[in-house]
Amino acid sequence: MTIGIVIAFILGGIGWTFAEYSIHNWVMHGGKGKNEFSRQHLAHHADPNYFAPLYEKYAAEALVTSALAGLGIYFAGWAQGISFTIGFSAVYHFYEFLHQRLHTHPPRGPVGRFLRQHHMIHHFAAPTKNHGVTFPFWDILFGTYVPPKKIVLPARHAMVWMTDPKTGKILPEFAVDYSLRKTAVSVRQKELDRESAFANIALV
Repeated sequence: MTIGIVIAFILGGIGWTFAEYSIHNWVMHGGKGKNEFSRQHLAHHADPNYFAPLYEKYAAEALVTSALAGLGIYFAGWAQGISFTIGFSAVYHFYEFLHQRLHTHPPRGPVGRFLRQHHMIHHFAAPTKNHGVTFPFWDILFGTYVPPKKIVLPARHAMVWMTDPKTGKILPEFAVDYSLRKTAVSVRQKELDRESAFANIALV
């Protein structure tokens, strides 16, 4: 019984990683602005410091997890059905935390460096690739994976952690992985972008 509950929890977490890939690829990008998920995601691509309001995300989560719990209980019983749903929801919340952190905090090790490059390739080099944020497995499986490489991004959209706030240039420790397009950016605009990013951190 206990092993079944643990397995159900793990499967729920894996289930979120597939849902994450599917929603990002086929609903957000495939929607081309014709649904609310797609419109919010396009706004995030236009301004990487913008994130959809959490109340909207959690309202959608409540609907999805209620349906998952009902189906899980029907097919596998109370314990496994609830465990699957908790695993799904737990990894979803980890995804929300990680996604914002990729934009707002510097990497602390090789895994963090890889995840940031993986995600920034999606934002600035290949928007139809690297849809997974927490896990690249589904990108590899579906042929949408692009390995880490040096990324050129607009100066205005440089993440707050990768640039010197005084000069606006890429910090030396990140220059191997990132460079900026030579576009004029005012100091005030950098301040506004910074304020926007840290306002979003406060919502987590």
